Amino acid sequence: MLEYETLTFGSLKVKRIHAAVTSPTLLALPEAARPVPLLGCTTCPLGSWYLDEEERPFCHCEARRYVSWTTNQKMITLCDDREVALMEQATEPDN
Repeated sequence: MLEYETLTFGSLKVKRIHAAVTSPTLLALPEAARPVPLLGCTTCPLGSWYLDEEERPFCHCEARRYVSWTTNQKMITLCDDREVALMEQATEPDN
């Protein structure tokens, strides 16, 4: 069963599916070096994470086929592709 979390942006409150970090690259980093969980890409099954030679994390979005996040970019907090991927993952037979 899916769990939801509420995000607050000023007076706007939105719900998104709660998910854990599953990226092997992010899990290999010390927690303090990981992007914040508010960043949707951090917990998205479609995010492909990598580090550059300066040890900066980047995320490539498999759904949109572009670099969706770098350390000098604004955060994507809510994304249809993330929500759909998490719903599909939750309804797979082995879950």
